[in-house]
Amino acid sequence: AFCDAAGNLLLQTEYAEELFLKEGQEVDEEWLTEVCHESAYRRCLSKGMWYLSRRSYCSGEIYRKLVSEYTDIVCYRVLSRLQELGLIDDRAFATRLAEQLIEEKGISPRAAALHMAAKGVDMDLAKEVVAQREDDPSVPLKVLIEKKYIRSVKTEKDYKKAIASLMRKGYTYGEIKAVFSEYDLH
Repeated sequence: AFCDAAGNLLLQTEYAEELFLKEGQEVDEEWLTEVCHESAYRRCLSKGMWYLSRRSYCSGEIYRKLVSEYTDIVCYRVLSRLQELGLIDDRAFATRLAEQLIEEKGISPRAAALHMAAKGVDMDLAKEVVAQREDDPSVPLKVLIEKKYIRSVKTEKDYKKAIASLMRKGYTYGEIKAVFSEYDLH
């Protein structure tokens, strides 16, 4: 894990410079193992910060990206440090994501929690964040119907297509039918 295919030791450049290593220098195995672990941690931390410089992530999402190159232990240590620095805040990430999914994309709160979990948000946190929203569950559905479907539903076939589309967004048939019943479409 600490060497490349050719058997060369992989150390983070800045860390290697801090150690003042010289070619041919003899080191004991315990020291070398410690140095390799610290170097892997620093490379992983750097990679995690690079990801976070691009956009925000939750800890589960960052973990999945990092664990493909680094050990679990190193990844958990990096996640802990990134959270300590305030660079990862799962609750804030989940709150923003729930808002985006429910308000902007018109996804049902139930489906939003599942999308959030697939993104790497802890399922309990996703459910909690969605439940804390004070929205009436039918409000995003009403907004979506008024925005997208009210003018296009002219026939029974259009109505069934709209229902199918809304069900794919996570709304139940009963919820959809109840909201559609408020409009005089037939």
